[in-house]
Amino acid sequence: MDCRCAVLLLLLIQLVSAAPLKLDGELHYNLLEVTLQDKEDYNISFELSLQLRKRAGEWELLDTIDCGGNFSLGALESIGLNCSYTTPEEPGEYKIYTRADIVNGSHTYKNFFFDVDANGFKEPEPESDVILSFISAPDSVKTGEEFSVVVNVTAYKDVSLEVYSYIHEGKACYSFYGWKGNAEKHDLKRGESRLINLTDAVAHKAVNGTYQLKVRARGEKDWDIVRAIVVEQVPPDLSAELPEKKSGQDFGWVLLLLALIPLLLLIVRNLL
Repeated sequence: MDCRCAVLLLLLIQLVSAAPLKLDGELHYNLLEVTLQDKEDYNISFELSLQLRKRAGEWELLDTIDCGGNFSLGALESIGLNCSYTTPEEPGEYKIYTRADIVNGSHTYKNFFFDVDANGFKEPEPESDVILSFISAPDSVKTGEEFSVVVNVTAYKDVSLEVYSYIHEGKACYSFYGWKGNAEKHDLKRGESRLINLTDAVAHKAVNGTYQLKVRARGEKDWDIVRAIVVEQVPPDLSAELPEKKSGQDFGWVLLLLALIPLLLLIVRNLL
C-alpha cells in the first residue's frame, strides 16, 4: 500500500512539473503581480484561482482573492495580472496559493510566502538576483526589417550583465545579427532598474510562421524572458543601395601600388 502511494505521488509530481504553463510573479504589500506563459506551440486554456492562507499548524484558508477566472493563451504568449488583496494585520506566516488548472490537462501552482510581524508586512526576499520584463516588442515583423525590443532589467545585487536578444526556433537562430550580435554590457547596482532598448531583425531565411523572441541577461548565470513573434517572409530588396564602405577599409589601391613598384624601378633603371 505504501509503495503504491509513493508511486502515485511521484506520478502527480511529474504531471505538475510537466505542465506546459509557467506561473510566476512578485508579491508586494496589497498586490500580487502574476505572470503566466504558454511554453508550447499550441493554445492553452486554463482556470486561475488564488487563496490567502495562514499557517496555524496547518495552512488555514482566510480568503479567496478576486483575481481568478478563465483565460486563454496563444502559442508562446504570456500575460501579466495585477491581483489586489488585503494584507492581514495580525502577525504570522502567510501565503497566497495560486493555481492554474489547464482545461483537459495538468495544472501548475505557486505559493507566494510572506510574514507579518509587529511592524507590519515584511517584503519577501526576491527569488532571483535579476528580473527581466518586456516593456515593448512587436507581435509580428517582416524579414529584413529592423525593430526595437525594450526590456526592464532589475538587479537585486551588484551585477555585470551582457544583455542581448535573438529570434530562434529550437536550436536554429533566425536573428539577422546572430545569437549575440546586438549585445550590450550593463553594470547595475543592487536595487537598480534600467530600461534597455535593443535593435533586432529577422534574417531572410526565416519562412512564415511563429518564432520565439528571447532576451537574455548573461552574468554569473543566464536570465531569460521569451515571447512569441510572428514572422512574414518577404524577398530582399536587391535594388537597395549597398552601404558605403567605412573609411580606412578599402586597401585595394594600396595593394595595386605595391605590386607596380618593381615594374616602375625597372623602367627607371632602363631610362638611366
